[in-house]
Amino acid sequence: MLDEDNVGLKARYQLAARRSPYVLLGLAVVSLALICLTYDGRRRQMLNEELRFLRKQTNTLNIRLATLGDSIAATVRELNEITAERESARDSIDSLTEKTAKLAKKIREEINSKAEEIKSGQEQDLNELKEKIDKLPKECIVARPPPPTPPYKDPYQYDPGGASYTGNAQPATPVPDPCKGKDTECRQAKVKDAFLHSWNAYKKYAWGHDELMPLSKRPKDWGKDSKGLGLSMLDAISTLWLMDLKDEFHEVRHWVEEELDFDQDCSVSAFEVTIRMVGSMLSAYELSGEKHKGFLTKATQLADRVLWAYNTSSGIPHANINLQTHAHSNPQWTGGSSVLSEFGTVQLELRTLSLHTGNALYDQKATWIMDVIESKAPATMLCPTYYNTVYNRWTSDHVTLGALGDSFYEYLLKQYLLTGMTETRYKDMYMKAVREIVKQLVKRSTPSGQTYVAEYKRGSIFNKMDHLACFTGGMLALGTHLIEDYGDDKADHLKTAEDLAETCYLMYKNQPTGIAPEIVEFRGGSDMATSPRSAYYLLRPEAVETFMYLWRVTRKEKYRDWAWEVFTHIDHWCKVESGGYACAACHTHTHTHRYSGLRNVAFVPPQKDDLQQSFWFAETLKYLYVIFSDDDLLDFKEWVLNTEAHPLRVRKRNPLDVWDERDATKLAQERGLGIDERLRRHQEEFERRRAEGDTDGQQQPQPQPQQAQAANAGGTSDWVKEQERLVRESRERHAQWQREQDAKYEAEDAETQRLKRLQQQR
Repeated sequence: MLDEDNVGLKARYQLAARRSPYVLLGLAVVSLALICLTYDGRRRQMLNEELRFLRKQTNTLNIRLATLGDSIAATVRELNEITAERESARDSIDSLTEKTAKLAKKIREEINSKAEEIKSGQEQDLNELKEKIDKLPKECIVARPPPPTPPYKDPYQYDPGGASYTGNAQPATPVPDPCKGKDTECRQAKVKDAFLHSWNAYKKYAWGHDELMPLSKRPKDWGKDSKGLGLSMLDAISTLWLMDLKDEFHEVRHWVEEELDFDQDCSVSAFEVTIRMVGSMLSAYELSGEKHKGFLTKATQLADRVLWAYNTSSGIPHANINLQTHAHSNPQWTGGSSVLSEFGTVQLELRTLSLHTGNALYDQKATWIMDVIESKAPATMLCPTYYNTVYNRWTSDHVTLGALGDSFYEYLLKQYLLTGMTETRYKDMYMKAVREIVKQLVKRSTPSGQTYVAEYKRGSIFNKMDHLACFTGGMLALGTHLIEDYGDDKADHLKTAEDLAETCYLMYKNQPTGIAPEIVEFRGGSDMATSPRSAYYLLRPEAVETFMYLWRVTRKEKYRDWAWEVFTHIDHWCKVESGGYACAACHTHTHTHRYSGLRNVAFVPPQKDDLQQSFWFAETLKYLYVIFSDDDLLDFKEWVLNTEAHPLRVRKRNPLDVWDERDATKLAQERGLGIDERLRRHQEEFERRRAEGDTDGQQQPQPQPQQAQAANAGGTSDWVKEQERLVRESRERHAQWQREQDAKYEAEDAETQRLKRLQQQR
């Protein structure tokens, strides 16, 4: 319609234009006004439509808000209902608890009443039985013999008929044999593969640290605040050389020369550091032709730090030494005494170090220790395990070739061998000791006649044998083989060595896992038995060490077969597929948390523990590799293995050749004196140097506050008395702690047996 109007206007406009310009102008204005009015109408129409849309949306939102309000109100009502139900349930629980308590009380009363009735009935029956027995003729009563009395107080609680006690031999579970037909080359290769399996895992997860935890794939260090001393790689280095793994050997050499740092605020065992680290670096230095001076330099630096432990008034070293502060002490569990197997097993390393450095100090320390031991030892040379460094005497009567005593006797022989059999006093000490060992400590069980090395303690024979004591067979075999003027008992001692080796083999064969426990017992002289508290395995090397020496001496093939059988079971049960070998446990026992290793070798399958010992590299695998190798790999006439199996070269020499002439003369003069006079002079010299602030040319460590106070108050004698008092108190505390632990373990054993009985009843 608007379009028609516009057409009409246009026609009139054309007519007016012909008539007059003013008419045209008027028409234009009118047209423009009409157009504006038309646009404004359309815009007004659009705004109205938009307003209607907004009103519609507002109504929708109002509806939704109303719905939401209803929902919230419903939710609040539900919450109120839940709260009410909760309060009701709480009241019900309180009521039920009260009823339960009443019921439990009633049950306890009934149980007590029933128990009293049973007890009363038992007493009545017992009285009736006694009356009947009294009425019997005396000749009809046969007395029951008392139970046999053991030769010593049994420190363990065990159940002879239960699964926790292995009283009879149990055949080992068969495992696959990867080398059929006694293939020696195959066996040697498998041992090398096991070494590389362990080495690569250590390199991947624990490089530079002390030991590998193969299950958790992380390192473990000796010291609490230690950053690692590379213990495993140092313990492995001589084995790397013998296995011709030269790339790995030089990789370790580079780490030792560039990264090994001893300036660490951590306390370590002076003995373990000497045999494992100083001994390994000296061995690597000699095996490689004495070309790599870095080994000798690092060994000297470490030995200088360890020598601070020797700064005692007696010259007998303390057990622990802080590598940075030089503080040294003995542990509480020894009662403040030093341990025979520690201070009596450092001589090979210290003497070899003096030879290469020309510094007699190390040899002097080692020689002084042997002088004290020789003079203080019993006539039998069977020395007790503890020696107090303050008042210079043995503090126990415990004689053992197991833990605490073992390697001392080994080093009597090896000191003689190391110097090309030139120092005969060590041979004399060794021969005296081994004759008494065979005479007094070597026993045979009944009825099987198993040969074992017993212990002597508190005036009695202890019929137990550590796995550590299995080294004895190898020691006897080596001595009979190399000592030329051995004597009439040579054949008897070699026979004893073979018998001990067979017992050590049975320690493996008689366990279902085929792996030996840490300790076996021969209770009352009967055949081998295993207590659960000592049925753990730590990748120990002593049995295969004896097999190795006996193979070399007798050439009997059975020793190779025994070694291989032991290896296959270790490889089967202890190997961790992701890398490394872990000590393992065959079943869980009450006390398994106290040990690393095969916690109980009496059950299959084993439960692995998370530690790969460093001596697995140094000893166990080395002995196994050597026994399957030709003799020229390691000639025992040219090399002596230290107690960590690191080879040291034999040299025919007099150790005094490296001594200063003045010191050698002084030693010759003093050896004519009694040991007490020499100890007195040593103590005076020690006190003088301590007063001057100098000991062996080194900075004197600060005395402990108690020592300084006692010395200033009353002199040396008062200080010694104070030390004796402290030692007594320490031993008393340790004894009290031990009693508490025994009581705890007995309670745990009782609880375990109770639960076992309940399970059987169910």
